[in-house]
Amino acid sequence: MISLVRIAKSDPQLKLWMADHYSAPKGFVGRQLIYKIFVGERCYGATAAGSATRFLPGREEFFGHQIPLNNLVNNTFFHLVREDKYPFRNFATKVVAFWRRMMQEE
Repeated sequence: MISLVRIAKSDPQLKLWMADHYSAPKGFVGRQLIYKIFVGERCYGATAAGSATRFLPGREEFFGHQIPLNNLVNNTFFHLVREDKYPFRNFATKVVAFWRRMMQEE
């Protein structure tokens, strides 16, 4: 079973993953909800939900109406680590689906 455990943006492991993921990481901008991804006791990476960009052309056209920015989040960071194999098939897809459900409840 997948679980997401909230962490601080100062987490040392997160900083290592960001350095691996980005060429010159400078941290996160705006409000962030950052989680480590676990299956059982094993950590497989991290994901972050960030505040929506204030000015984004085409947002209203995409949704068909104006949505308050506090009702939107972006997946600003998604990093999985696979040492040998993932715990089950379609793991990344299932993590994102779980993350989306969790963000709707936050």
